[in-house]
Amino acid sequence: AEAAKALGSIGSASAEQQIDAALANDLPWVRDQVARQLGNFKDDPAATAKLVDIATHDKAYRVRSAALEALGKSKSPVAYNTLVDAVNGESPDDTLRRHALRAFGDLGDDKAAALLLQWAAPGKPLEIREAAIDSIAGLDLSNKEITHALISYLDEPAASLKPSVIIALGRRGDPEAVPALEGLIHSGQVPDLMAPFVQMQIDAIHAKASGQAPPDPGGAC
Repeated sequence: AEAAKALGSIGSASAEQQIDAALANDLPWVRDQVARQLGNFKDDPAATAKLVDIATHDKAYRVRSAALEALGKSKSPVAYNTLVDAVNGESPDDTLRRHALRAFGDLGDDKAAALLLQWAAPGKPLEIREAAIDSIAGLDLSNKEITHALISYLDEPAASLKPSVIIALGRRGDPEAVPALEGLIHSGQVPDLMAPFVQMQIDAIHAKASGQAPPDPGGAC
């Protein structure tokens, strides 16, 4: 696994050949790392095709999950359909669905916005919603439906969801979210220690609206 990491960092054609050979390894934690490193060869369509095959057919779900993540980071146009299939399929503990939803954020394809909104909605499992919310934050930035949906999630009782929603609103940079975030600070719905974290997102939105480089809206709370 460590050798696969090193080969992926080298990034040469001969390194890719060695990584390819390791796809036959019986140990899932080795194939996991192999799949991740194949994502470094973005300019090779063969590497992307192998990732699609791994994401679809590998016998270990952790390896398939790693391939989904690598496909998202590859930004390849062929990744979209594979991620959609993984979201719509079933796997133990929603493993593939969760990783595919997160991979959409790296892929950056606005076509995924409707699907992400579907899985971010109330009634879905919290871990699935968090993955969808994290990914939709940077997609289709002119789509007010996304901003309004995220704002509505602030009123939900699930405290563990709030940080993901707050960060997502900060990343979107839509000024329409500012009143809701300011209201959250003054509502008593968040601990006092969390108020600076919410203010950080408000500052990021204002900075983006004014054309300045925003502070990191994903800072720890």
